[in-house]
Amino acid sequence: MELAGTPAADWWKTFGDPALDGVVERALSGNLTLREAAARLAQAAADAGIARSALYPQVGTGVDRLQARQAFIGLPISDIAESVGLPIPGIGGEDDVLTADFARYGLSLDLTWEANLWRAATPRARAANAVMEAAVAEVAGARVSLAGQAARLYFLAVEAREQARVAEAIAASQEETVRWTRERARIGEATLAEVDAAEARFADAQATAASRRQARSAAVRGLEVLFTDYPDGEPGPDWELGRGLPSGWSPVPGDAPADLISRRPDVAGAERRLAMSREFTEMARRARYPQFPLTSSVGTASTRLRQLVNGDFSVWSLIARIAAPVFQGGRIRAQIRQEEARDREALAVYARTVLTAYQEVEAALAAEEALREVESRSAEALEASRRALSRTASQRRGGFGTRLMELEAQRGVLLAESAHLSQVRARLDNRVNLSLALGGGFERTSNDEMADTGER
Repeated sequence: MELAGTPAADWWKTFGDPALDGVVERALSGNLTLREAAARLAQAAADAGIARSALYPQVGTGVDRLQARQAFIGLPISDIAESVGLPIPGIGGEDDVLTADFARYGLSLDLTWEANLWRAATPRARAANAVMEAAVAEVAGARVSLAGQAARLYFLAVEAREQARVAEAIAASQEETVRWTRERARIGEATLAEVDAAEARFADAQATAASRRQARSAAVRGLEVLFTDYPDGEPGPDWELGRGLPSGWSPVPGDAPADLISRRPDVAGAERRLAMSREFTEMARRARYPQFPLTSSVGTASTRLRQLVNGDFSVWSLIARIAAPVFQGGRIRAQIRQEEARDREALAVYARTVLTAYQEVEAALAAEEALREVESRSAEALEASRRALSRTASQRRGGFGTRLMELEAQRGVLLAESAHLSQVRARLDNRVNLSLALGGGFERTSNDEMADTGER
């Protein structure tokens, strides 16, 4: 079952990264959280079927067998036997009691039905259906949340791998700086304090590289748990990380409709729970009306199995009654007030959920603008660092610079690249947050059109 206005099925494809598509689709194919949500949906669907069954007559059939023994106590059986001079079956001695064994078989067809004159059973069925639809929204919510989590872990793993590469390059540069500084100290052009400082920076760079490798492994393990694989920290043969963080993805459109949040699973679930609460309130109100149950049974009974079809042994019964509450100590009125209070609570929860949804959208939109500005500035800083490195290398070739100056410029490029990677991933994470806040991307789907048609 799919509700109108459910999230877009493949919103993550807007990033244009085939490796990301494979990771998210693999996570959705066998995740345990999705299996739990699907099991709860199956339970809710079964409950809805049970509730709907109350609207229809209940028919049942049965076959029974009774095995019994009857004792004739107090009858002068012995005297009768002596007078006729013949043995009587069941009598073996002077103190024995005459007994008789027999079996009785029955076949019946039962009909039970409660007339739904006040449509009292209808709200119960609608409430159960609303519970099922809320479970559908829960499954959609689990799917959206899982896709978002997989996308974030993927971006984190790719960034951590690239950051580890940059950190290892910085460590290699620092190691070469240590060698040059030691050589300069040997010929008296540098002090031992400068050597110690270079060695400290080298050790710090090595620690940073190890930390980046650990972050990559942790992110990959997180993905493996989503895949229900053993978390060994290495991509498997059936999935991989992309060559780099995706770039060139589409900007946020300026005309995205605000009502897209209606397809958010939490908003849809809150709306369905509000509908369920209102049906429960209606059920409490209709409990004041009389009930008209009807019970009927028809069948046959016989001491011989083959005589069950004999009409001479047919039996039937028909019971009809009217039941109406007269005095229950205010229980029904209290139940009505209780359900009305729950209805108000569900309405408040729904309103709060909608308001929170708009707050998340506005926060993600504001962050999108700020992060785009920061990313643009970090890209400019990276480009300027590369120009500085090029100029330093040219000066060294012309005899106006040193290898240490060139190494320092290289590290400036690597540090700028590291900062730019962090900003790109921050913006990617925020785009994921914005997509989830809108219920899955910025485009209207066919389900959204169905929801609008249903409202009209």
